[in-house]
Amino acid sequence: MNQLSVKVIHIQQVETLYYLSCQLGEQHIYILTLELNPNIEVNSQIRVSIKSTNIALSKEGKALNSFDNVLIGEIIAIENGQILSSISLGVEDFKVESIISLSASKRMNLQVNSKISLLFNASDVSIDI
Repeated sequence: MNQLSVKVIHIQQVETLYYLSCQLGEQHIYILTLELNPNIEVNSQIRVSIKSTNIALSKEGKALNSFDNVLIGEIIAIENGQILSSISLGVEDFKVESIISLSASKRMNLQVNSKISLLFNASDVSIDI
């Protein structure tokens, strides 16, 4: 599980649905949740989690896609197994892991020290309490 510390910069609420815009260094993370701790407000610093298997990778930068979140990172390490690859990434001041299939890793020809886009949905981000 990847954990990041972000600053809440905007909260949109429609009935019991919340959409948070958060700042991670120079980048943004968006969170979609059905519940929100009443202590969380604009300018709050919060900890969020994202499962490694929910982070897709792209070499195409911020190309048009349906993911709410697109972060730019750098590949730190690649560990290939028989079926899966664990890709360690540096994003701002955090280390993040993405687990993808070995075939996808080989097809993308991933290389350590290269830039990569991390993609995930706002509903894949949970707020740690």
